[in-house]
Amino acid sequence: MNEHQQFQHNVHIEFGNRRGLPFRFWMGILLVLLGTGFLLNVFDILPFGDLIGMYWPSVLMVVALIQLATRSASFTSAGILFTVGALLQANKLGWIDHFWSAFWPIVLIIIGISMLLNLNDKKKGS
Repeated sequence: MNEHQQFQHNVHIEFGNRRGLPFRFWMGILLVLLGTGFLLNVFDILPFGDLIGMYWPSVLMVVALIQLATRSASFTSAGILFTVGALLQANKLGWIDHFWSAFWPIVLIIIGISMLLNLNDKKKGS
C-alpha cells in the first residue's frame, strides 16, 4: 500500500464511521468559540460576558445535541442534559417562573419515553 492509499484508508476510518465527528472535535470547536468571544469582550468589540451570563444554559443543550449526534451518550442522559439546559434557559429568559416545577415532570416523561424505546428494541431482537 503506497502512502496516498494509506492516508485515504486512515481518513476513511476516522471520518467515514457512522458516528460522525468525535465529541472531542465538537468540544474543541466550542472552546475556540468561547475563547474568541472572551477575547472580543476584552477589546470591547462584543459584550460577550453579558451574552454568556444570559445564554450559558444553551451550551448544555448544544452539548446534549452533540452527544446524540455522535452517539457518545444514551438518549436518556442526553435528553436529561438537554432538558436541564432548556429549562435553565427558559428560566433565564423569564419564560418560566419556577424551574423545579417544570423540571421533574419533563424528566419523568423523558425516562418513560426512553424505557418505551428500549422495550421496542428488545422486542425487535426477540
